[in-house]
Amino acid sequence: MFSVFRLLVDWWHNLALWTLFTLTKTIERVILYGAFASFLAWLAVVFYATFYHIYVPSASLARSAHFKFRVCPSGVGMCSFPMANVTLSEEGRAEVLGRGQQYRISFDLEVPDSMTNRDLGTFMIIMRVYDRFGNIIQESSRATALRYQSNLLQTIQTVSLSPLYLLGFFEQKQILSIELFDKFWDDVYHPAVGALVEIHSRQLEFYSGQLKFHAVYKGLRYYLFFWPFTSALIGITFNFLWLSLVSLLSWYKINTQNTQMLEEPEKQELTYQARKERLGVLLKEDKKSEKDMQKGYIQQFTMTPTSRPAKTVGKMSLNFKESEDSPGEDFYKVEDSVQEVDKEQTFQLRQRYSFDEVQSIAENIKSHTKIQPKIGIVCGSGLGDLANHVTNSDTICYSQIPKFPVSTVPGHDGKLVFGLLGGKPVVLMRGRIHYYEGHPMWRVAVPVRIMKALGITTVILTNAAGGLNPEYKTGDIMIIKDHIDLPGLTGECVLIGKNDERFGPRFPATVNTYDQSLQDLAKTIAEKLGYAKILRQGTYVMVGGPTFETVAESRLLRLFGADAVGMSTVPEAIVARHCGLRVFGISLITDMCPQDYNVSRATTHEEVLLVGERRAKDLQKLVTSLVEQMND
Repeated sequence: MFSVFRLLVDWWHNLALWTLFTLTKTIERVILYGAFASFLAWLAVVFYATFYHIYVPSASLARSAHFKFRVCPSGVGMCSFPMANVTLSEEGRAEVLGRGQQYRISFDLEVPDSMTNRDLGTFMIIMRVYDRFGNIIQESSRATALRYQSNLLQTIQTVSLSPLYLLGFFEQKQILSIELFDKFWDDVYHPAVGALVEIHSRQLEFYSGQLKFHAVYKGLRYYLFFWPFTSALIGITFNFLWLSLVSLLSWYKINTQNTQMLEEPEKQELTYQARKERLGVLLKEDKKSEKDMQKGYIQQFTMTPTSRPAKTVGKMSLNFKESEDSPGEDFYKVEDSVQEVDKEQTFQLRQRYSFDEVQSIAENIKSHTKIQPKIGIVCGSGLGDLANHVTNSDTICYSQIPKFPVSTVPGHDGKLVFGLLGGKPVVLMRGRIHYYEGHPMWRVAVPVRIMKALGITTVILTNAAGGLNPEYKTGDIMIIKDHIDLPGLTGECVLIGKNDERFGPRFPATVNTYDQSLQDLAKTIAEKLGYAKILRQGTYVMVGGPTFETVAESRLLRLFGADAVGMSTVPEAIVARHCGLRVFGISLITDMCPQDYNVSRATTHEEVLLVGERRAKDLQKLVTSLVEQMND
């Protein structure tokens, strides 16, 4: 009997514990699900309110019109029509009108009931709506006049309301409401940002004016505005159901992944065993391949059985020769052998010239000439004949100078010319190095560093360029006042890399790169030589080349503000500025870049050289006179 009672008590105890545990879990789930459902409901409300605020514009809008006019010289009356500029934007940024929304626009004009206005009669009100570019998108004009009142009616009104008039509660005035637009659509592509209101009358007396916009709702906006509670209920319910569906699908996906991870430990173990066995097979195959390699045969190279030269990679070369063990078969034995790589090739593979190497190159050049130049001149395409004007000259080919980069472009001889020009020691580069020849950008401008090491203080950069400014003509001479480093803006700046402070600062300023005093001197000399009609001053933009510009590219470069385009000069100018040199740049406009598809014609390098030859004498005179008159 006691045991039965004990069993009954234990059963009730376990039932109570199970009920309490189940009830606790149920309450926790209800609280959790309720909180999550409340969060989803809050999100649904926020989404609907955001949509309503963005999609449904204000039902009505009023803007005050502040008129201005020109007062007559006598100081009395208006000598121009009153005009008001009404802004239709908030804080100068966002438009207040809904794009694609229809509006009814009216203008309320408050005028005194004076004898002047009564005698005026009809006058015009004109409204012009403009977009953010200042273009008039719509215009409206309406005629209006003061409401007529007979003398008897005016007398009765004045007598009856005289106490209020005297106390200042009322005033004898009228408010004229003129409907300017009954169907005004705010264009989606050209939204209205302002309106001009003009009163075509110089005698009208008025107090103030107000422009009013009344939205005419249609379609979905009509239901959202006139049935707000029904629309809100439908919208919030739809958002809640959509968020709930997304949440349930996400929970199902996560729960399924967790279940699979818990139910498939055996499969994972089998997969691990399979991978382990597969790895063992691969190791066996690798050992077998290693034994075959030791025999001297390799089947990856299937070449014709002829002698092959060594291919050098760094300091390692692979010599391919026919195997003696299997003559006549297309198998080759691979031998690893270390060879010494040519020192010059090792230097070319390095990233950039060090300060000591630049000094070494300069000392080598000094050993070939007694001239100590103070001015360096870089001759562009077709302008190398300037060297013929140099006296007491010493000429050194680039190829004779160790580690000096060599030019490969026609019209660039590749020589350094030392001598006197205008009585001053100079060094001329007959031929420059170009980026499009395959040289890295830092190597393009290294001759400027070498000339700096030779002792120059000023560098003159000349080039042949294509004209972008429509006012330019072929054969014009342009003094460079500024440049656009297009390769530098795309990550190919000439100064990228580790900086040596002995060359110049890490972050050099390129403002006023081109010396202003030299520009002024060049303009003065050009005027004296009679070059005023062909002399220009503008901005030069560098492109990588070697292709000449397309019509679209020419238009884009012109929008950037460039007047001429070329494939050089800018890296040398930046490095010269980095070294602390004075810089003067000048371009010979050898062709006009096409900016019209109907009249475009392909430009050739031969034409560039031809124009350079024709204008060479003029440019030589200008540069020679500049060198003669400039201060060292």
